[in-house]
Amino acid sequence: MKFLKKSLFLSLAFGLSLLTLSLVSQTKTSAASQAETEANYVYTAQPGDSYTELARASIIRYDLDTEDVDLNAAQVTAAETWVTQAAGSPQIYVGQEVLVSKDSVQKYADQAASLDDSAKGRWQVYADKGSITNGELKDKVRDTVSEVAAKTAAQKAKDEASKNDQEEKQDDKKASRRWVIVAIVVLLVLSAVTLIRSSNQKDE
Repeated sequence: MKFLKKSLFLSLAFGLSLLTLSLVSQTKTSAASQAETEANYVYTAQPGDSYTELARASIIRYDLDTEDVDLNAAQVTAAETWVTQAAGSPQIYVGQEVLVSKDSVQKYADQAASLDDSAKGRWQVYADKGSITNGELKDKVRDTVSEVAAKTAAQKAKDEASKNDQEEKQDDKKASRRWVIVAIVVLLVLSAVTLIRSSNQKDE
């Protein structure tokens, strides 16, 4: 009978240990990286990309977001050239994270906006060589920027919803596991109490 009592107490101690471990467990979640920082436009280089093209995309984005700036093809060509030169005309490779300084974009976009007609005429020659037209430039880039922005926002919303769903499921699993352990402990305690009382009655 003493052996039985000892076994019951050991079982009770084991059940309480499981409950304690369950209550103190925590789940870590990773933070999502942002596609854009306060200081830079951030891109992942795709096949055929160059720094100049990504600088151009940044300039158009700045143009579209700034009401008092309205650049034509010649001015965009000038601004993208200056931004690229200021960055050191870097070579980029597919998959590389490319940063384009927002301060540089603002500086040279504003500088290009102040070009006189003579200067714009000279830059238009380069714009024509680059197959940039006044009529199609902003519409083409606007579609690209809008698509990326929409996908980024949709992906962030999807990731956030998925993260919340996973956290809720984990919380439900934790709660269920805790209740199961509590139930087991309660049963062990009741069994121990019942057997101890029965043993005491027989001893009497």
